[in-house]
Amino acid sequence: MLRSTRALLFGALLVSTPLQALDYRIETFSEGLENPWAMAFLPDGRLLVTERVGRLRIIEADGSVDPEPVAGLPEAFIAAQAGLMEVALDPDYSDNRWLYLSYAHGSLEANNTRLARARLVDDELHDFEVLFTAQPLKAGAAHYGGRIAFLADKTLVLTLGDGFDWREEAQNPANHLGKIVRLNRDGSVPQDNPLVEQGGAAPEIPAASPTSSRPGTSAGSGSCSATSTSARTSPARRGCERACRRPTRSRACRRAGTSARRSSR
Repeated sequence: MLRSTRALLFGALLVSTPLQALDYRIETFSEGLENPWAMAFLPDGRLLVTERVGRLRIIEADGSVDPEPVAGLPEAFIAAQAGLMEVALDPDYSDNRWLYLSYAHGSLEANNTRLARARLVDDELHDFEVLFTAQPLKAGAAHYGGRIAFLADKTLVLTLGDGFDWREEAQNPANHLGKIVRLNRDGSVPQDNPLVEQGGAAPEIPAASPTSSRPGTSAGSGSCSATSTSARTSPARRGCERACRRPTRSRACRRAGTSARRSSR
C-alpha cells in the first residue's frame, strides 16, 4: 500500500509539473540598470531599485527609468560583492517617509555592512542617519548579507555576512559576523533581545546559536542554557530551547547541555 501511494504521488508530480510551468510568463519590465540588487514598491506605484554600484533609481509604473539617480545617498565601498544593497520602506512609510538602506562601508582594508535611513522627499534623500555598522571591520570585499525585514512589532532584522575568510566567527556571539541582528527602527537595541544582559555578547543578536561558543569558554557559553536569566521568557530564547530539545539535536548542543549541568553542580 505504501509503495502504491508513493508511486501515485510521484506520478502526480510528474504530470503536474509541466502544467504548473505553463502558468509562468517572463516579461522584461525595465532595462538599463547596472547590477540591480533590491527593490521596494512606493505607494504611488513607482519602484525604488538599488544598483550595487552605488545608485538608487526610481522606475515609473510603465517601467521607464528616471534618468537621474536619487540624490543624497551615502558613499558606499564598491568592489567585488561590496556596494549598495537593500532598500526597504518603513512600515509607516506613508506617514513618516523613512526608507532604510544597507551598504558596504569603509575601505578594502577595513569595511563591513552598514544600516542607515533617510526620508524620501521630492525624489531626494533628506535627514540621513547612520543606524548601525557591523563589527569588527575586516579586509576584503565578500559576503555582506544586507537583507532587511520588519517584524510584527515593527522592529527590523538585518542579515550580516561572514566576510568569507571569517566564516568561523559566525558562531561567536561577541561579534556581528555571519549573524542576524534585531534593532529598533531608530537603530537602538530592543531591551527584550535575549543577549542584552549577557556579558561579552553583542546585544543586537536576537538569539544565541545552540552550537556557538566564545573563545576561552566552555561549549555552553553561547548556547541556549547560557543566555541570561532575564531573557529566558523571550520568543528568541524559547525558540532556541525548542531547538535543543529536539530528538535530533546536534552533538554540540548535547555537549552544551552537559557542560551547563556540570557547571551548576
